[in-house]
Amino acid sequence: MQDTDTTDAASGLVEAQRCFKDKKYDACFLCLKSYWLKNLNDVEAVKLFSELMKALEHKDLAESFAALCTEEGKLTDDPKLLFETGYRLIDTRQYELAGLLLKRCAEIVPDDPALNYELGFVLMVQKKFGEAIPYLEMSFAHEMTFDTALNLSACFALCRRINDARGLMARMTSLAETEEEKAAIAEQENTLKRLEHFAGQADLDIRDWAYALYGCIVLENIADKEDQDYDAVARTMVLLRGIVEPHKDFTTIEYFNLKARPLAECLAKMLGLPVQSYKGPGQAGKALTIIANGDDMIGPHRSFVSHGDERALFVYSLGAEPLPLVMELVGKLPEAALPWDNENGLSEFKANSEKLLQAVAKFTGNEELEDKRQRLATYYQKKNALLLWCNAKTYPVRPQYTAEIPGTQSI
Repeated sequence: MQDTDTTDAASGLVEAQRCFKDKKYDACFLCLKSYWLKNLNDVEAVKLFSELMKALEHKDLAESFAALCTEEGKLTDDPKLLFETGYRLIDTRQYELAGLLLKRCAEIVPDDPALNYELGFVLMVQKKFGEAIPYLEMSFAHEMTFDTALNLSACFALCRRINDARGLMARMTSLAETEEEKAAIAEQENTLKRLEHFAGQADLDIRDWAYALYGCIVLENIADKEDQDYDAVARTMVLLRGIVEPHKDFTTIEYFNLKARPLAECLAKMLGLPVQSYKGPGQAGKALTIIANGDDMIGPHRSFVSHGDERALFVYSLGAEPLPLVMELVGKLPEAALPWDNENGLSEFKANSEKLLQAVAKFTGNEELEDKRQRLATYYQKKNALLLWCNAKTYPVRPQYTAEIPGTQSI
């Protein structure tokens, strides 16, 4: 009788082959990826990857997969071929598959600095920071580059090995040549300072990490892909008012695009401020610019990297992908859908604003939400000096959002 696990594994390859035959290439890829991650040495899977990449017109990757198969029908032990295929998989953002091949390669040539750097990077992207450290250490021992030191220091920080991270700072300073590299060191120093706030705390939640890594304020976190109804959005807006209201110098609420308009109109009404669309970087007074989702900023972000007193940024939700900058106020982590995401008419957005204000009205005097608002204020009170929020003199440039927040407990 066949072992059950073996039978189940084989059925994964059979299903991938069936999907390929039916030209269901996305389904084929998912089945094949799942199978190969557990069966690296199965050459039939490697051959199917080659055929699939060819069908998807990824010629270089198709050739790389084909080269992994020896004439004897085995997976090659040639480190050059393993590394090249792994590297090409990194270019296509298939980090799990890349890591699979690079780990095999590292078993054959454990001291190669380029290999160890790429493997460390791949593990970092998958948030396996502790696992990445020894590979980055080996790479740095052979080639002391700034990028390797920065990634290694980040891994130490994300594993809360603060002394080890600090130990790298002097060497990073000597390796830094560009203004961008010097800015990265300054941001890493800020992260280590913020982490000191949690010295006696066993576990950090999403809000803790967002503060430590970026200095941003997070109002709430949600379950992955949870839909947001008007009540859920209204609760976030009430918490946002609690953060913004004490700062009397704001003169305008702006919406970055139409998707953010209901949020901006609602907050403006709550604060008794005028509302307008974002018209560009130059303006009179001080504005709070409302953004629906972080990826809305990709492209126009260059106007917002500079952090001045004239404008603060609030984003309703941030996703799992890195961004060129982080906003000082974040409604929710991770990314959350808005009730009006699929609408695009001006009249529809006006109706959305009215619905949202009606939902906010329901929470007037809500004791549970008021308690949450007070706890939020208390949490950030002792952290004001290292926050981005209303602190442009200390942080004249908004840092990048690296999306490295570990998968930790909820708020």
